[in-house]
Amino acid sequence: MSANAKTVVCKFRGVVSVALPLTQDRLMVKALYRFLPLLVASSAYAQSTGADAPTEKASPVTVVIFLVLFFGSCAGYFVYVWWKQRKSKGGKRNE
Repeated sequence: MSANAKTVVCKFRGVVSVALPLTQDRLMVKALYRFLPLLVASSAYAQSTGADAPTEKASPVTVVIFLVLFFGSCAGYFVYVWWKQRKSKGGKRNE
């Protein structure tokens, strides 16, 4: 018997059984089974009909400004990374 195995006495039948050691897989299964009622309750709560939150319409100009700034900053980041990588490779060639 390994050091991780435990002896369990069943209160109803009085039978002694040996539990398997808690491996990472069994711990994950136990955690998911304990998490399952929370998921069911959350989905039931989310499906309940209630008053909808008021929605505000965004102006098209605001959306365009956001998209230009977002994609511009993403492109600027990739250009910066490319520029730094190109500069570091160029320095190694000259040495």
